[in-house]
This record gives sequence, structure tokens and C-alpha cells, in this order.
Amino acid sequence: MKILVDVKKQLYSRRRAFYLEVCFSSEEDFVVLVGPSGAGKSLTLQAIAGLMTPDWGRIALGDRALLDTEKKINVPARGGISAMSPRIMPFSRT
Repeated sequence: MKILVDVKKQLYSRRRAFYLEVCFSSEEDFVVLVGPSGAGKSLTLQAIAGLMTPDWGRIALGDRALLDTEKKINVPARGGISAMSPRIMPFSRT
């Protein structure tokens, strides 16, 4: 099933504001997000699951738009998020 994610979200920390910008698409049945701490992996999954609403963008699964800020569509995906523990990621240890 094809997935399309193209979103932007302004976020704030105690010291500054910054933008999360994510853009990818895949036609594979299995997609993995890998990156360093703070890269936006969890926020991307939260956006796909409908737990966080981006300021701008589009998320689609197949031909079904889950989020389209221009068309004012926001339908949470049916699915779940499985968080990993550092104990089960031996490749991440330095």
C-alpha cells in the first residue's frame, strides 16, 4: 500500500522554536523510520496516527487522504504505534 507523508509542524522548546519538516513516500508494504535522537521519528508516527496535527501538509494511505490541510481533511489512521526500548536495539549502543 502506498504511503505519502509531506508535513510541517512548528515546535517549541524552552530556548527556541523550530520546524519539523517530513517528506517521503513509499509503495512498500513495510516502512521503517530510522534516525538519531531528536530527528522527528516519533512525531512523524504521531502525525500518521492522528495523535498530532501538523500545521501544514498531506498524509495519504493508498488513495485515501488522512490529512490534507488545504482541503481541511483530518481522519486519524487505524493502527497503532509500538515504541522500542533501548534494551532491544543493540545496534544503537556506542
